[in-house]
Amino acid sequence: MVWQLAQKQRWLIAAGIIMLGNVAAYQIIALEQLTHAQQRGVVIGSILDCVVLVPVFILLHIKKWNVKTVLTVMAAGMLFIRFIIPSALMEPFGVLTWTAIGIEAAFVSIEIILLLLFARYLPGIFHQVKRGQTSMLFTLQKEAKAKGKGNPIVRVLISEILVFYYAFLSWRKPAKEAGWTVYQKTFYVPMFIMLIHAIIIEGIGFHFLFAEKLPFLAWIHTILSIYGLVFLVADFQALRKNPLFIQHNHLYLSNGLMRNICIDLEDIKQIHNHLEEKKVYHFKVLGTTEEKPSFVLELKRPQSIHLVGGLTKQVTYIGVYADEPALVKKALFDHKGGAGRW
Repeated sequence: MVWQLAQKQRWLIAAGIIMLGNVAAYQIIALEQLTHAQQRGVVIGSILDCVVLVPVFILLHIKKWNVKTVLTVMAAGMLFIRFIIPSALMEPFGVLTWTAIGIEAAFVSIEIILLLLFARYLPGIFHQVKRGQTSMLFTLQKEAKAKGKGNPIVRVLISEILVFYYAFLSWRKPAKEAGWTVYQKTFYVPMFIMLIHAIIIEGIGFHFLFAEKLPFLAWIHTILSIYGLVFLVADFQALRKNPLFIQHNHLYLSNGLMRNICIDLEDIKQIHNHLEEKKVYHFKVLGTTEEKPSFVLELKRPQSIHLVGGLTKQVTYIGVYADEPALVKKALFDHKGGAGRW
């Protein structure tokens, strides 16, 4: 499973290795001992890494090659090296820095305007959730799609709001009673506990090991470790409070914050017991031991699954994993009722 995950994230991992390598280089190499030409060569190499190579890897990972995304990622790479390279070495390349700042400022200004327009809908959404009319997880995703007009920054904002909400604000709200769990018969809870311990131990050890020689890297790692802990807690809460359920002729599937989808029952073309592996998107939680899904939903048309970080994925076949799959299938057929059978 780890190897499969690494294969899927290979471009992102490659980009991360290059960025970490550049950070380490400016912390370890004694730059004052290099000649002016050598220093210039090191800086140019970092610029090529972070403005050309890393953006290419990131774009290969996200598979979005539009002009806005390309310029944004390249500008972000330029700003990144501005933080890791000493100011004296960056003076000859000041034009590049200001160009990157200008590009980012233009995009950020537009996105902030869109966020402010979307923010006016948040009080109403929170009011609905507080009254227990709906789930925060699905309501925010629905409103982001309707009011955010597909804006990626809005999707990222919604994703982070959900992390904050489920990590800190959801503890008093009871879990949904009607529905079927998808994690209790898996190793999700043991793996959750193991990951919590691993992040804490590794985070503390890494920070104290590199705090003196690589303080920038040590603090970045510490911040990411803290965020990782918050995200794991939020994911567990979202998974616990959002079981698989059917409401208002819609099927709600959730694997915590990792993935979720709301499907109109009329959009389900057929339910398969088994289907070709490559066609199926597996809707399963971490720690699931079953290799094959309990059953597979074939949809009439591709629909978007909401993933972590505001990402989406179009799917037509969904492999469903549940603790009580027979009850879920029975409920699906019962809700189909007089409207026809699959």
